Amino acid sequence: MKVLLHTAILLYCTTLHHFYGINGVAGLDWKKIGNFIGGVYQDGKGYGIHKKKISKLHAAKDKRLKIALVLMCGSELRISSISELKITSLEPVSKYGTYKITV
Repeated sequence: MKVLLHTAILLYCTTLHHFYGINGVAGLDWKKIGNFIGGVYQDGKGYGIHKKKISKLHAAKDKRLKIALVLMCGSELRISSISELKITSLEPVSKYGTYKITV
């Protein structure tokens, strides 16, 4: 959670820095402002999925879970985008005999 908060603060500061730079507002000391942002505190858990978890999920008998796992790993889909997929999201590609997925 701390990493996400730090990223959000960096995004807000970068946006303000860009806005003030484009509009020619001078007088802000961005080095001092940057000192208040602080560093990233990692808890050591990380956000990636480990190989053991992937192999456990792949060994599951549920075919939907396997398909979701392959989609997520192969095309870098997020969990939220998988729930939005419909049959109309599939377009056949006759050249390769596969389907194109539009998210």
